[in-house]
Amino acid sequence: MAASWASRVVVKQGKVKRSESRVSPRAVPALCFSKVVPPVQTEAVEAAVRGCVQSIIGTAVALSTPLMEAGVDSLGATELQRGLSEHLSTEFEATLLFDHPSIDSIVGAYSSAMART
Repeated sequence: MAASWASRVVVKQGKVKRSESRVSPRAVPALCFSKVVPPVQTEAVEAAVRGCVQSIIGTAVALSTPLMEAGVDSLGATELQRGLSEHLSTEFEATLLFDHPSIDSIVGAYSSAMART
């Protein structure tokens, strides 16, 4: 199988940039996340954030609960930022959890960024 082109979305300081890169065909579905229908995309982003949070603190967290209060420390915040960046093929700032303290807030910020692209 030949490699394909895929988009990568980068979100930094409220600005959205899209870059193109060559990837293997097996990676394309994961990288083309922004091509999914928006309501499904929001549900998938929410599931990704919930899963990442649960893997860090070991328990499920309500959507509006501040993650620092739920047990995510600074190391966990870094793990969350890196995990979501990798899973969603999006570069989040290191201050993700401080700028967006809950799952709802993170999902909203990502969805807003995708709507602007």
